[in-house]
Amino acid sequence: MKTKHAFRAAAALAAAVALTSVLSSATPAFASGIGDPYNPPSVTNGDNWYNGQEAAEYAIATVNQPQPFDEACAWFVSNALWAGGLPEDDVWNENTSHGNIWNFGQGSPTAADVNMLTNYILTTYPASYLQQLDLSPNTTSWPVSVGDVIIYVWNGDPRWLTDGDHDTHMALVTHIEPSGYPDVSEWGDVGDDGISPDNPWRGWTWSLLNNTWLQNEKGNSNMTAYVLHIDTSQLVTF
Repeated sequence: MKTKHAFRAAAALAAAVALTSVLSSATPAFASGIGDPYNPPSVTNGDNWYNGQEAAEYAIATVNQPQPFDEACAWFVSNALWAGGLPEDDVWNENTSHGNIWNFGQGSPTAADVNMLTNYILTTYPASYLQQLDLSPNTTSWPVSVGDVIIYVWNGDPRWLTDGDHDTHMALVTHIEPSGYPDVSEWGDVGDDGISPDNPWRGWTWSLLNNTWLQNEKGNSNMTAYVLHIDTSQLVTF
């Protein structure tokens, strides 16, 4: 099985020279340079650094590994995105830590938080977009590709992106059914996702745990979901 670093190296090899030249003087989103009138942000041309298929292959290969901490959905997605070619930086990385004494984990806060990771991607790569999805069981069209990220807001509160104090979850699209229906791989509350070695993904609106539509589960009647599509053709620098 390829390691995360092997996936990342394969995805980034063709763009390594361009990536180094663009990022050599860049300060990532959410860093101290934001809001500095003497150092305003600018948008430069990026490159196709992200390989969604490589991210999906990594996610499928690692989904059954033990979770390092509880509620590790964003950490799982972060590792898949790095394997797909997105670069780490001072804000989004695996080398620092987050959490508290009760749930301490590897990775920067941005790498382990749904709200922060979503904002980071949208700010750093402004050609990326967030689109709300139709949760109706009879929907027949989904604007989703392998390597996209699906975000679930269990209480449906539209303020989730600006106010991080909401119950959210994210998963990576790793497979598309012949009908076009997306399947996702994920980590989450330990033991609650229903993923198994024989079934490394689930239907994106289906609960393997309770064998029903997610929106039919208790407490989910108002849930909403979004697709985060990653486009690295533009890069914000400071």
